[in-house]
Amino acid sequence: GSQYYAQRAEMNRICGSYGNVHVTGHSLGGAQAQRFAANCPASVKEVVTFAAPAIGRAEAERFTSAQQRPKVTHYVAKHDVVSSAGGQNHLPGTVREVTFEGVKPARMLDPDSMLAAHSRPMLAGGEGISVQERDYAEYQSERVSHHYELQRVIEGEIAKGVNLVGEKLVEKAAEK
Repeated sequence: GSQYYAQRAEMNRICGSYGNVHVTGHSLGGAQAQRFAANCPASVKEVVTFAAPAIGRAEAERFTSAQQRPKVTHYVAKHDVVSSAGGQNHLPGTVREVTFEGVKPARMLDPDSMLAAHSRPMLAGGEGISVQERDYAEYQSERVSHHYELQRVIEGEIAKGVNLVGEKLVEKAAEK
């Protein structure tokens, strides 16, 4: 969010100066593309995101209530933790789920596992890559459920870490 807000003045200038722009982004850039379209829907012709997190509900609702809305396409990677992250909604549109053969669900707190689906080129095509169009509402429901599941796991891992640190502090105090 903070990178978007740091660039907001420039985005507002673009919003007021140009029309029919195409915005695209990968990961955080995809979230910024969605925010730009939510704030300037009449200036945007098309939004395409790749492995982007969702944005806040208020921004998505602002976009949904706009009279003139651009075409939106989201490419999301199956098992990508970033696509499951973020706010409540991706902008409404077409969802194309990309599956990479051999990529399994991410193991929590394992960076290599977590990035396996996120950092691969989605439109390269070729053997071992498939793309399936998904129902937007169904995808959003699954994404939100997965997001909260990840959040619980992370909170549990943080709690374990805090408990471990607390135990070490108690041990140190007992040694004195």
